[in-house]
Amino acid sequence: MFRETIKRLSGHTITIQDLYYYTGDTLARLGEARPAMDAFRTETRLSPENIRAHAGLAMLCRADGQAAESEAAIDRLVRAVPTADGWAMAIRLWTVFGERARADALRTAAVSRFSAESLAEAERRLQPSKRAAQKPPV
Repeated sequence: MFRETIKRLSGHTITIQDLYYYTGDTLARLGEARPAMDAFRTETRLSPENIRAHAGLAMLCRADGQAAESEAAIDRLVRAVPTADGWAMAIRLWTVFGERARADALRTAAVSRFSAESLAEAERRLQPSKRAAQKPPV
């Protein structure tokens, strides 16, 4: 459905917010890593402030063994979204990737740039909600 929408929009001047992000996310969940990466790249080009698209690209590249491209995606994230939210996502990615020293170095830089409180608040926003984590009643 997303691919059909993208095809139909071709040549038009309208855009649909997050279309390429959701396309990439869906393709990644279906195991289609390469097309998913392409969709995330398109989303980050069209909407450079889309933190989730940068993160999706970084995670897929890392899972595909493309460590340098994953690192580049994280670097683009902090440049494109120079906010506590952007930096918090980059810290989370380095932590998930097991790169504790890189996460700690970025956290130190972020605290001096934004304050410990604003970074902590941004990190809290990245946590899954308790409601989403609850199992549905049986």
